[in-house]
Amino acid sequence: MASGGGSGWTGATTCVSGSCCRFSNDWYSQCLPCTGGGGGGGVTTTASTPPTSTDTGSTTTWSTLSNVKIFGPGSGYNPPGILYGRTEIIGNTLYATAENYSPDQPFSPIYRSDNDGQTWTHLADVKDTVNGWGLRWEPHLFVLPSAVGNYPAGTMLLAADSVPADRSAYHIDLYASTDQGATWKFVSNVAKGTGGGAIYEPFMLVYQGQLVVYFSDSRDSNYSQKLTHVNSADLVTWKTNVDDVTSSKQSDRPGMPTVAALPNGKYILTYEFGTNSQYPIYYKIADSPLSFLGSTGQPLVAKDGTAAGAGSPYVAWSSVGGSSGTVIVSFAGSGNLFTNKALGVSGSWVQVSTNVPSAYSRSIRVLPDATKLLIVGAGWNGNTINAEVRADIITIS
Repeated sequence: MASGGGSGWTGATTCVSGSCCRFSNDWYSQCLPCTGGGGGGGVTTTASTPPTSTDTGSTTTWSTLSNVKIFGPGSGYNPPGILYGRTEIIGNTLYATAENYSPDQPFSPIYRSDNDGQTWTHLADVKDTVNGWGLRWEPHLFVLPSAVGNYPAGTMLLAADSVPADRSAYHIDLYASTDQGATWKFVSNVAKGTGGGAIYEPFMLVYQGQLVVYFSDSRDSNYSQKLTHVNSADLVTWKTNVDDVTSSKQSDRPGMPTVAALPNGKYILTYEFGTNSQYPIYYKIADSPLSFLGSTGQPLVAKDGTAAGAGSPYVAWSSVGGSSGTVIVSFAGSGNLFTNKALGVSGSWVQVSTNVPSAYSRSIRVLPDATKLLIVGAGWNGNTINAEVRADIITIS
């Protein structure tokens, strides 16, 4: 989702055709899919007085980028060094994080770019302050588009899996920054698992004033793994988990959920369906991001019969590509993308080639210029240190 205002405020936010501006306050607004069809033309909001900004280099012109290094493993890091790159954006300022395999207690580093991804600087490290285990795996960044509880719009959140070295416990913990990523504080524990019932891969969005956190869940003995979510109206207390994807075959392992809003008011969930070593990509579409369980999962297959596979999908929506915009899915089996200009309807997927290398769990982000897509990858899991977090920006149409 594209956003405007915030760091590098320029006084106005203009949304491209197919998306509508959701105003949060005088310095923060977002371009989100319009509800009730494909949406109309762009909408512009103006703000009265911009807040003090720490951004000194933001621009409004986004260019393509190729293989720009964000950061890499430090000295003495364990294999694979760096994995699972994730990003966020406030105004025109980009933020990135990733798993890191430090020889010391693992943490989530935060890097920042003020020049449209051309160069990156280290901003902060989000460290485990409650368990003494570190933030070991799968950090996800998310900026609140509107206030949730006492946390205002523009608050940056990080959810990650805090896990001790012996893998005896799994805590998805939530941290928050109210100063654009410079400092971080623990907010709450989202969910807990054990060595025999692990939880993985958090993904966040806001819906009807609540933060929703999706994750892979191995705690239920009826399933080897399922997808579930919890939600909170204050970021502190969390409702009982709700299932999103289960399988009648106990050994199946659906995992790695990501969700995007569509311009017709529906939501799309992508996930890997761990039925075999190929880890095919599946998706569901639902009227609400809280009710995916009742929707039928469909394999992600292009018109030419090519199936998306090898796991770790990531989904986004762009307003370009016609009245319904374009659904975009990245996955580990290829550097290519799958796109759909028919709101995710089966039979309408097309494979689009890119010059971007494949990676384990790449993330994608539509930029404020909705014709530009940021792709961030960080290599592959394995026994060697082969990974750096790298960014590409490509043009979509």
